[in-house]
Amino acid sequence: MTKEMQCPLCGKQIVKKFMGSEHDYVNLGEYSITCCAECGEKYNDFANTYRKMMEAKIYNFKYKRKQKMDDQTLSQLFLQFYKEAQKYLETMSVATYSRAFYCFDDNGHFAITESKLGSSNRDISAKDMLKSFKKSQQNDIIYFTKADIDRIEYCILSGAPLGIFKTAFPVMVRLNDHKVMTFKPCISKTAVIGKGIFKKRSADKQAYQQLVTFCQDIKASNIPIVRVKNFI
Repeated sequence: MTKEMQCPLCGKQIVKKFMGSEHDYVNLGEYSITCCAECGEKYNDFANTYRKMMEAKIYNFKYKRKQKMDDQTLSQLFLQFYKEAQKYLETMSVATYSRAFYCFDDNGHFAITESKLGSSNRDISAKDMLKSFKKSQQNDIIYFTKADIDRIEYCILSGAPLGIFKTAFPVMVRLNDHKVMTFKPCISKTAVIGKGIFKKRSADKQAYQQLVTFCQDIKASNIPIVRVKNFI
């Protein structure tokens, strides 16, 4: 069975075959783009390296939207992400330090682990929530400076009890508009432990302090830290 189609990445006319080599796929995690073999060869190494980051950004881009992610739409998002990434890849370096949800160096360069909005709500217990958070902190390559963010916002989600006077709370952090596809950092997550009678208040203080430290580390103390109810 064959099907003529146009490569959504370069526009080349190709024939998609059940058993053939004229077409390929660019793997974006939950999604993939059917493309010509040349584009597959050109983009797949990059896509494999940034698959988790891209998958999270696509998820957040369409979060609570009813938008079809066809090859054409995915290709536009991917190419926008790819083209913007090139300037950052020229200056990337290895981080010196690592904190709650980011890594950084002495010059204020940093990176976050891009996370899916609402994903912490799927953690079934406080233990699993903290385990999930620790697993996400695997990025040690830094690209960005304070010039690459336009806000610092955080949102505390529903917590899970650790005992009578302790509750683990997931915290989502937003540094850029997630509804615009970009290589720049947008959404990350961290976790804090609320203690005492007013656990949510305790958690809020800890989350805010993490972001104060973040501002100090990236030399961006002039950017206001704002708590919001959600990121819709």
